[in-house]
Amino acid sequence: MGEAEEAHAAKLAQRRLEGMGVSAVLLPGGRSVRARMRLRPLPFPLLDGPRAFQELVFATAGPTQIKCLAPVALFQLPLIGIAGCTSADMIEDRVRAAWAAHGRCLREAHRALRAIGVAVSVEPASGTLAFPIGVEDREASARCLDGTRVALPSRGPLSGVALERASDRVVARPSGVETASDIEIALTNQLERLARATRGARGKSIAAPASAAEAQPLRTKLLGSGHRVLMVGPLLGRDTELLAGLRRLGHRTRVEYSIKDALDAFATQSFELVLADTHIGRAEGLELVPALAELPGIERLPVILVDERARESIREAARRAGAAGYLAHPVDADRVSAGLDRLLHGRGRRRFARLGQRLDVKRDGNAPGFTIAIARLGLSVRTPRELQAGSIHRWTIGLPEISETLRVDTQTIYRIPSAGPEDATAGLRIRAFPDRNEPLWIDYLTALAEPTKADPLR
Repeated sequence: MGEAEEAHAAKLAQRRLEGMGVSAVLLPGGRSVRARMRLRPLPFPLLDGPRAFQELVFATAGPTQIKCLAPVALFQLPLIGIAGCTSADMIEDRVRAAWAAHGRCLREAHRALRAIGVAVSVEPASGTLAFPIGVEDREASARCLDGTRVALPSRGPLSGVALERASDRVVARPSGVETASDIEIALTNQLERLARATRGARGKSIAAPASAAEAQPLRTKLLGSGHRVLMVGPLLGRDTELLAGLRRLGHRTRVEYSIKDALDAFATQSFELVLADTHIGRAEGLELVPALAELPGIERLPVILVDERARESIREAARRAGAAGYLAHPVDADRVSAGLDRLLHGRGRRRFARLGQRLDVKRDGNAPGFTIAIARLGLSVRTPRELQAGSIHRWTIGLPEISETLRVDTQTIYRIPSAGPEDATAGLRIRAFPDRNEPLWIDYLTALAEPTKADPLR
């Protein structure tokens, strides 16, 4: 099917889904649709017990198939055919049927592995089974994705190895094994063979020749020196002077008035700093600190609590909860700017989880490369062309699982020159999503996030 036919099919799919009452948005490029629909309260039977999901997010793959993106457990499912569906309930029935078949396969795999003495465990809410395979990193586990496929761990022999394709890490479950040691040996051998083959191919690779005329950077000026700041609670929300002061310093602000709305905001946008009232309705701002750590792709965000008046007991409670700071109202943006900069630019624990995912990228439309790590607001890329620190470029990222591309405007934060057969590495900070499709990036990362969750690509 050509691009014109794919675009026409995507538009038809969008209209068809909207006719079923499903929220559907045509993705950039016009070849796929991202859809969101409510689910019935009937729980899904997971391996660790039944669980109800409120909504399903999926992307179309061609005219008659969909790929589930969220919740994370359903990302494990293969493409699901929706030909003949005339309502959202019928789509949900197809998804539930696919999940039921998936569950039967996993339960059979669980019985088979336990029967030969494998210490297999169910990963909560993920739809996968995990078991150790005895590599040097004792925390590394293989993951049984269904009845026949196993995802090898990215740690151990594959640590730091960028595979040609993410699917290379998925192998057939060994057959004919009689003991747990047999399956450990079989999978470890596959890990080592894959690592050797990848390193050997990389050593023989020849760098692509430079084009005659490299495209100019996206802009010669920075895309704003500020950071994204989320303000939570009525006290901060009404503080127009603080909001104006933060914006004057270059920061981009957003206000939410409840903890739930603050957490929901991270489904469509990522923030680098959170300021929260100590009292938010019936809730406490302290609750945000652990709640943010549970969000997909978040490692540890700095949270500053702002109290109506200074109280030593609340200051101590904030410190114990892990808050990055405690301030008393009113807050003057200019006076606290130095402290905010230390939090935003410090070299403490990283804010966003980094996923070792290889994706094809192009810089300014023609310079190829690939990612070695991705995160909510950053990328690490390898490219045969050197990048200058501080340079601004537009990158196109391929998302193969949903047959889509994503454009991001970035600033080069650091660079590591090429060494031996490896191309240069650059660390990029995402400054903007020019097509306003940051939710697509977040959905994609959510499906991949955290090795303890469903992740067929790690």
